[in-house]
Amino acid sequence: RAIADGEKARIVEALIGGRNDVTISPAFTALHGSILFDETLNPAVRALILSEKNALTTREDLSHHYDHITTATVALLQSVWAAHGEKIDAKLKALIKASVPGPHKDQLLERKLKQHLLAIVGVSTAPLALPTVAASSVTIDVAAVALSILNTSTFVSDKELAFRTILSTEAYADRAAVQTRIRDEWSKTPEMLEAYIATIGSLSTSDFTTQIRTLMALPYFNINQTHHTRTLARGLSQIRHKSVLTEEGRALMLELFTKIGTVNQMSAYPLLKCFDQVDAFTGATKDALVKTLQAMQDSIDKVKEESLYNQLNIMLKKA
Repeated sequence: RAIADGEKARIVEALIGGRNDVTISPAFTALHGSILFDETLNPAVRALILSEKNALTTREDLSHHYDHITTATVALLQSVWAAHGEKIDAKLKALIKASVPGPHKDQLLERKLKQHLLAIVGVSTAPLALPTVAASSVTIDVAAVALSILNTSTFVSDKELAFRTILSTEAYADRAAVQTRIRDEWSKTPEMLEAYIATIGSLSTSDFTTQIRTLMALPYFNINQTHHTRTLARGLSQIRHKSVLTEEGRALMLELFTKIGTVNQMSAYPLLKCFDQVDAFTGATKDALVKTLQAMQDSIDKVKEESLYNQLNIMLKKA
């Protein structure tokens, strides 16, 4: 993890400086591959070591550069795909083929590894995050692979990641049809409905604001249900490069804050959490974030929503 985080930090620092010519170390991709394909190691342990989250927790001074962290995370995964594409493709297909109904021990151990492999495959067809990342000669139908997991896996976490991968593949012709089917299926039970909300709330796609507004208009999304609103807010906190650092994202956050906060103040707190690093920003970005927080405060009643109003006072003074 130290090596991976070091590479990620180096990329972020370069991007902050206006450079995208940073090269990912071959030692990183070699080490990633040696762990990934080491069959003497527990599959779950391998996944735990190698999983690339969209964060940089080891460098607090860089942790608010959400857009650059996202770029760096994708670049690292794409570099692994470029170095080991054939073996990753074969391993993922083998794990999918071996999947059978039931909570078998082997599948429990392999679940996280399968999800890590799918995360790598998921960015394989995306535009290269850095010009220095090599393009792979291996081509794969990402949507088809994700769809096979979505249709056959018995694990909710498998299904959720596969569904997100399909929705993230915006050029997939049957994207809307699959979403409609899954929405209708998953809305039948509370657990799967939350999985649907979590997926939509964490989409990093060009239509993420439309997706969330459509979700909130559905008859089975209940703004009075704490589980629904908090699950949505958790998703938005995972895509701060979209929800906080883009104009359309901030407009959406203001809209959601007002709708949710005037119904249940506690359910709106996770939305404010997305702005908890406002004091780390400078210049135009900080001005935009402060303006959004002020608009949030102006949208609620200082008496009826006293708790939220006071919390925003604290955040604005800190900024």
